[in-house]
Amino acid sequence: TGSIVNSNNPIALISGHQCANSPGSACDVILEQSIPVNSWGNTHFYSNPPHLSDYSLFRVISYYNNTVVTLNESFTVVLGPGKVWEDNLYGNGIITTNKPSLLVQILNRINNEIVDPSLIQVPSESQFTQYLGFTTPTHSGANIDGFNNFVNIIVKSDERDTIRLNDQQIITNNTLPSLVSESIITDSDYTLLIVELPRIEALYFITQERDDSSPMSAIVYGYENFETYGYAAGLSLPSSQRFITIQPFIMRQLGGQIIKIDLPCQSGSIIIDVVRIKCRYGLSRTLM
Repeated sequence: TGSIVNSNNPIALISGHQCANSPGSACDVILEQSIPVNSWGNTHFYSNPPHLSDYSLFRVISYYNNTVVTLNESFTVVLGPGKVWEDNLYGNGIITTNKPSLLVQILNRINNEIVDPSLIQVPSESQFTQYLGFTTPTHSGANIDGFNNFVNIIVKSDERDTIRLNDQQIITNNTLPSLVSESIITDSDYTLLIVELPRIEALYFITQERDDSSPMSAIVYGYENFETYGYAAGLSLPSSQRFITIQPFIMRQLGGQIIKIDLPCQSGSIIIDVVRIKCRYGLSRTLM
């Protein structure tokens, strides 16, 4: 952890460990594709599974000199290039840094049970987005009942009732369903919603009722006997090479759909024309 990799051409970097374990757990392979430094952020909201005794190991990784890490506006530590601060944290909260940093989470306990580790890159606030899609896996063979699946959704507190899961509103009339828990993120204007999902292989989409809603994030995770998984449901990665941002369109079925997107053609900072592109998606090719 903390190694710095440079390249003269675009690359993807996979990092992890071939036999990682937490106290009391079995050994498992953990892998994640690393986020490039120019897409790191300054504000991260951390969260855990729903039980009060559940916790994870959170690790802040720095790239810049004199990176000041602040936990819940109280604890502070200063890191140098390639240095790491880590701790076991319960509940939820906020970690801020004065320079962009990376936050990763290693699951340790879910539903008050020690689980095998799983590595998750926690989205920074600058990586939040308005549309998220994810899947839950089938059983791994050790437990035919399937994984215990959860999704942690972080959203602005005043927009919590706009969140929809597969077109179904999560909170209706300010009432929480029995499989949903809610808490305010410490020292922030965000709320954490934890949804327990069915123990089946399934496809999900998280959307918001209003197009002008603030971006959100979601972390999906689950466990069964000797198996654990976890990942961020989506990341919007800032890049200096992004010239045009296209509003995402989620296709719920293949074929027969036409997507119309207005793209501004820019010369400097002046819009000089508007082009309409029709995209047709098929099983084997894309026509534009």
